[in-house]
Amino acid sequence: MKEAEARMQCKVRGKGPEGNSRDHDRLTGEMIYSTFVHRESRPIQGRTCPHWHAHVFVHNATYDPLEQRWKSRPVFVVSKPRRPGTKRLSITG
Repeated sequence: MKEAEARMQCKVRGKGPEGNSRDHDRLTGEMIYSTFVHRESRPIQGRTCPHWHAHVFVHNATYDPLEQRWKSRPVFVVSKPRRPGTKRLSITG
């Protein structure tokens, strides 16, 4: 999650201070996420297995220190690895 947070961006839209139109993303390095840890798998035929895992929910908000306010973030795309050792997370903006 530290890698994803370091790459977090916010949307910059609307009119700027000089009245110019803006439509780009800006790096913030700030991210809010919730982690839910489970100790067991889902029951199969009424029985669970010990299987520690976590679900992480990334909230659609990041703090923009330049404008000093909370803003929405660009879309995350999470994909499954294609081969062992590849990373699962990619961020598009």
